[in-house]
Amino acid sequence: MSRMIFSARPLRTALAGALALSLSAGALAQDAGPKPPTVSTVTAAKRDIISRVTVTGSIVAREEVLVSPEIENLRIVEILVEEGDRVEKGQVLARLSRDTLQAELARLEAAQSRLNAGINQADASRAEAEAALKRSQALRQTGNASQEQLDQRTATARTTQAGLRIAEAQRIENEAQIREVRIRLGRTDVKAPAAGVVSKRTAKLGAQTSNGADPLFRIIADGALDVAGDVPEARFLQLRVGQRADIELPDGQRVAGQVRLLSPTVNATTRLGAVRIALPSGAPALLGNFARGTVITAEKSALVAPAAALQFGPKVTVQIAKDGKIETRTVQTGIRGGGLIEILSGLAEGDEIIAKAGTFLRQGDRVRPQPVALEAVLNAGSIGE
Repeated sequence: MSRMIFSARPLRTALAGALALSLSAGALAQDAGPKPPTVSTVTAAKRDIISRVTVTGSIVAREEVLVSPEIENLRIVEILVEEGDRVEKGQVLARLSRDTLQAELARLEAAQSRLNAGINQADASRAEAEAALKRSQALRQTGNASQEQLDQRTATARTTQAGLRIAEAQRIENEAQIREVRIRLGRTDVKAPAAGVVSKRTAKLGAQTSNGADPLFRIIADGALDVAGDVPEARFLQLRVGQRADIELPDGQRVAGQVRLLSPTVNATTRLGAVRIALPSGAPALLGNFARGTVITAEKSALVAPAAALQFGPKVTVQIAKDGKIETRTVQTGIRGGGLIEILSGLAEGDEIIAKAGTFLRQGDRVRPQPVALEAVLNAGSIGE
């Protein structure tokens, strides 16, 4: 039987050719695969950033002065001011009836005249009794007057002295009553205790005054107005007394304001803190008007990133495109405002930031960065890939 003999060299050549063909096909298949996705990026750079807190609320009087009558049971006979009038401290706002008090004053003044005459008479009687007593004392020493006469003159002198003291006490009491009535007469002029603007008038002609009634007038002290609003506690902590504010009034006018007062506590139920923003003198606003204020809490030049680019979780992260691949960076943030957030650490100027967070891109994924203007990101709110 004959034996067939094959050469090994042709077999190796065939295998090598097949392997080369396979590698070439794989390379072609790889080149024909999906391209990396295009992603919008913005360049990290320093910019001016302004942090603001919005305050909405109502226009209120900074200090409201209540004007009530200091005397009751008198009729209002004259009203001299109306709501909206500007008044000065001490200005008469209304007048009350004086008839009863003037009659009482006339009676007391007449009584005072009688008391003065009585005192003069009592004083003369006292002087006469004291002179008679001295004569009796002298006569008694010489034996020309009895002890009984001396005792009688002594008693008379004491009685006249007591009568004079009583008359003087009555005069003092009557004088006090006169002063009281004159004070009450002065109070029939209802005066403004402070300068300002009359915000409300409840006084009515012919009405009887009473301590339990509503105030006759309400005055905005010095005409000063505030915006009274509430702010969520996280933003409230950024506010400071003296910070500038831009106030928009109901008619669209804008005026400059300033944070004047911050509540020392936050409402435990609503988690809101109360704030007062002072309006400038003469601001065209009315009590009760709605107003919206924007308080500037910080202003600086800093490295920033668009807020839409940050992913918030246990840590704050941002993705950048570097050498065509995704890198995820942990960053520390500072103030925020106008759609921007200050980056304290984790990024450097020139880094290409993925413009929109929350994508499915992961560390190491290949991408094709497409730079866009930061303003476009801010205007759009978010940029699609």
